[in-house]
Amino acid sequence: MKQSQRHEEMPKELALAIGLVWGHLIARQFEDAYTLVQGCLRLWPDNPQLLQLASYAAVETGNALEKPVIALIRKESSKEWAGRVLRRAGRNQISMENA
Repeated sequence: MKQSQRHEEMPKELALAIGLVWGHLIARQFEDAYTLVQGCLRLWPDNPQLLQLASYAAVETGNALEKPVIALIRKESSKEWAGRVLRRAGRNQISMENA
C-alpha cells in the first residue's frame, strides 16, 4: 500500500519518463536512454531517480558524469548505486576529490 501512495505523489509524466528511460537501459539502448534522460533532467533537474538513471546511461555511453550526478553519488543514501556506477565507469573516468 505504501508503494502505491508514493506513486500517487509523483506526477504521472515523471513516472512515465522514468519508466521510459529505465526501459531503454534494460533493452541496452544506452544512447537512446542517455538522450532521453538528458531531456527529462531539463524538466526535473533535481529528481534523484532521473539522476541515478543518468549516471548509468552516462557511463554506458562513455560520457562523463555531471556535477549533480556526482553530488548524488556522494550522498549517504545512494552508496550502493554509487558503487555500481563507479565500477562501471572505472576509477579513471571521474575523480571524486576534484568534482
